[in-house]
Amino acid sequence: MVLDQAAPLLFASVQVALALILAMPALVIRSLRRPVRLAAITAAAVFIIVLGVVLASDLTSPTGSAPIGTTLFIGAVGGLIWATFFFILAYIPLGLLALVRARRR
Repeated sequence: MVLDQAAPLLFASVQVALALILAMPALVIRSLRRPVRLAAITAAAVFIIVLGVVLASDLTSPTGSAPIGTTLFIGAVGGLIWATFFFILAYIPLGLLALVRARRR
């Protein structure tokens, strides 16, 4: 696999690693467990939406479609990239709010 083909996988793996590092304090701090759960639900929804849009746009294309394996690869890697982006985007403010609320109690 050449670098051009591996670049999206490398980018996705770095994002997943960053998301896991951000979520690790939830193993110790109980008040962060709910924000991690909500951010994971958001990420799963974004992944399903992106994969569905890629499949729908490719399968309904009037010019013909690429092989289904290529379409699934593009949809899965793109969905993973967007899902981890939205996980991080949702988790940071939710986690900060949870920590502020826990400190007030």
